[in-house]
Amino acid sequence: MKTACAGWLIVLAALVVQPVMAQTCSSTLVKTTGSERFRSQKDGSIYDLQTGLLWSACSYGQTWKSGVCSGSPVAVDLTGALLAVTDLTLAGYQGWRVPNINELQSLVEWSCVGPAADLAYFPDIRNNHYLSSSARDVDGAPVIQVLDFYSGRVRDALYDTSYLLLVRDMR
Repeated sequence: MKTACAGWLIVLAALVVQPVMAQTCSSTLVKTTGSERFRSQKDGSIYDLQTGLLWSACSYGQTWKSGVCSGSPVAVDLTGALLAVTDLTLAGYQGWRVPNINELQSLVEWSCVGPAADLAYFPDIRNNHYLSSSARDVDGAPVIQVLDFYSGRVRDALYDTSYLLLVRDMR
């Protein structure tokens, strides 16, 4: 009897598991990012011609190797993120920081979801929350804002940790 129940549980679990979703982009919406805006530095960094910011192509915890992001991203809280950027050298540069929510949202490719990013420049961006240095007041207490890269929407941080893209000023 236990074996039959375990078998049904496995079948039920297989039916409930969601398939892995790939990025979907609309052919009727104007692309908001791309080659007119970004330049790959070929060293794991992306220069944004519009804002003058330099971005890490990979999420924090990953390394750029032979044109791809390798390893797994590491989710951090804001304190961990601020400590991580101290004295960090990436792509030959120092001065990396946690982006504010406006900077982070400027990366959103509004014609795509799952993730809402230009994968030609940010090849391993996750369908997940990315940390910002911005906060808003909720009932007298600061709440950190995150960007949900699945849809490009700003959210209040509901989790202790989030992924992180690093940025630095170039102008």
